[in-house]
Amino acid sequence: MEDQLDAVERICTWYLHCAYQCVLSLAHDTTLLLTLERSPGVPPFRFADRAQAAQWYAEEKANLVGAVRAAVASEHPELAWRLALVLERLYASYNHFQDWQVTSLAGLEVARTLGQREAVAALRESLGRLCRMTSRLDEADEHLRAAIAIHRELNDRLSTVKALNGLGWVNLFAHRLERARADLEEAFSTVRDLDDPYWTATIQFSLGYTLLQLGRPDDARDLLTDSLATFRELDDRLYESTVLTAFSLLERRHGETARAVATAAEAVAIVQEMETPLWEGTALLYLGKAELADGRPEEALVTTRHAAVIFRQEGEPSREAMALDVTGRAYSALARAAEAADFHRRAAAVHRQADDRWKHARSLTYLADALQATDNRDEAIRHRRTAAAILDDYDDPRSVALRTALSER
Repeated sequence: MEDQLDAVERICTWYLHCAYQCVLSLAHDTTLLLTLERSPGVPPFRFADRAQAAQWYAEEKANLVGAVRAAVASEHPELAWRLALVLERLYASYNHFQDWQVTSLAGLEVARTLGQREAVAALRESLGRLCRMTSRLDEADEHLRAAIAIHRELNDRLSTVKALNGLGWVNLFAHRLERARADLEEAFSTVRDLDDPYWTATIQFSLGYTLLQLGRPDDARDLLTDSLATFRELDDRLYESTVLTAFSLLERRHGETARAVATAAEAVAIVQEMETPLWEGTALLYLGKAELADGRPEEALVTTRHAAVIFRQEGEPSREAMALDVTGRAYSALARAAEAADFHRRAAAVHRQADDRWKHARSLTYLADALQATDNRDEAIRHRRTAAAILDDYDDPRSVALRTALSER
């Protein structure tokens, strides 16, 4: 029996270290990856390249959940939560949500049983990210607030900053903009004292994007400028592209549409060079919006349909719906209102199913405009009333402007 238990420990440890090296080779974001010391029982190794790491993950994926479960029942159950936290970076990169949930919940139960508070907090954060990515925003809020409470209890300021950033994005996804601003301003006031350039730049981006959504472009520009400079100094190309998309949005809203196109195109070039499909889809979405604003609907049509295909392939229905809405707007600009209505209807259905109320209202507004152009006045009026009723729950500048525009039509 002892030999059997030792064998289980060796296998689970082997999976832990293989998965860790796989993350280093494949994951686009390793900033949240725990630090793993080399085990004496596992020979040091690295995958030769991304292709070899991807092949290992494809071949072993079905065994990884079993490895976590085996670790739970072993003499060293702490391996379960360590493996769960490493696997999160793979699951997040590939949108393997079911395995992510199973392994994180198993790891969380072990960490609670062992009284390992840092691990409990890390796993609550992990589950918060999972819930955000699967549009379960209230659950995400609960997990992240629990993690923040533990980080504060342990006086772990950097982990508190990371969790506050996650909570800020949950509130951004839920369009609770003032709450997002408060979370991110708290994170910014803390991270400035920590001498951590990466997380300072990350919070500057998050807060800058939030202030942009709140109609404070000058404050947003200052934060985004500093964030972009730091990511360039760190040679973090992916996050450089992300900040560039925010600048494209800022320029577009200032009426600098040609410049917005050029900035978004620069972001697209970066992510295409790095072969990161989900990031490419996001950059293409911003490029399509800029092209549409610049009076180039034919180009926007091609760009956003490409983005929609990427999001569909990557299992991102909400982002696909956002691309469908921009595609619909491009069709409207080309005086093809019936086709526009079809795209907006599909987008509205996705947002409604995900209970993403603000985006649902926006899609209904676009749909109503397209229907109006096809002389479907009664249906257009019905959708505008539904959208206006949803927007009554929001008081940020964009919601107020959208609600006002609805009342004038």
